[in-house]
Amino acid sequence: MMNNPKISIIVPVYNRAKYITRCLDSILNQSLRDIEILVFDDCSTDNSVEIIQQYLGTNNQLIFIQNKKNIGLGNIRNKGVELAQGKYIMFVDSDDWIASEACEILYEVAENNSLEILIGNRILTNGEEMKISTEVLNKNPTIYDGHAYLINNKLNENVWDKFWLRSFIIMNNIKNTEGRYYEDVQMTYDGLLAANRVAKIDYLFYFSFIGNSDSITRMPRTLKHLYDRQWLISHLRSKIKLYNGTKVEVVLKRLLASVLFPALADIRKYNGEDKEAVRNFLKRINEAKAITGFAMLEVKSVFILKRLFIFIAPIIYLRISRMYDSLKRKNNY
Repeated sequence: MMNNPKISIIVPVYNRAKYITRCLDSILNQSLRDIEILVFDDCSTDNSVEIIQQYLGTNNQLIFIQNKKNIGLGNIRNKGVELAQGKYIMFVDSDDWIASEACEILYEVAENNSLEILIGNRILTNGEEMKISTEVLNKNPTIYDGHAYLINNKLNENVWDKFWLRSFIIMNNIKNTEGRYYEDVQMTYDGLLAANRVAKIDYLFYFSFIGNSDSITRMPRTLKHLYDRQWLISHLRSKIKLYNGTKVEVVLKRLLASVLFPALADIRKYNGEDKEAVRNFLKRINEAKAITGFAMLEVKSVFILKRLFIFIAPIIYLRISRMYDSLKRKNNY
């Protein structure tokens, strides 16, 4: 265990034996050595624990915590923040990895600019290695308060492409949602709404592995997905109400609109029999769509025809999409 590390990196693990070595090696091989790594095993049933234990005897940076029962990502991240000794916090999922200079560069920029949240770049990858250039990196970025950042910049909702000041998290009681999917969205939104000093640098440091079929984004949709997405919609609606009449309200409406597209995708991928739950969820989506106004048409990450179709009639979009999915499955047989 290290005394007063500069950075604490929180790594939740659940059945990631195939990937955990790459993840831990990328952290242990950082150019900045003054870091601690809090690895939480959430009751894995594969040999993830055995692999992690191989690192323990040779490295004092790593702290290993085994949960007695499965508590989920949100709870682990919150507990990690509580236990951490570092001035700054990073979150790294156990099937992902980070660039070798990530800690050094993020720490330098955050310290020199007295930042509460520093945002970098991440890339979705199937596992290929990439050479990262930092030769033209601007280490004196524009500083915003959180509201101005939301107004002037695009936002990735995940916590892991961000570098967090721990005292800021604690002081503002900023947390991941516990017991739900999409657990880090609350922390990202609430953190930015509370922050006074936020910056973004054009530095690709985080590699998010999409080849994992067990990830939340690739798993079959269940009622829990529908309920948790509905909770997220309700959370954003409460924020819109709180910031009524401000410039931030416009941004929050745009964020809410962007959430409605994956919400409809959840319904599309749900194959359960609870039709009443689907109807209620679709009703909530329509209510939220009415609140966002024309913001749904501004979500440029979604194909324009899809935006128009869903803006006009989500239920018709769903019916046509499911017909298409059914035909596609038949043609694969």
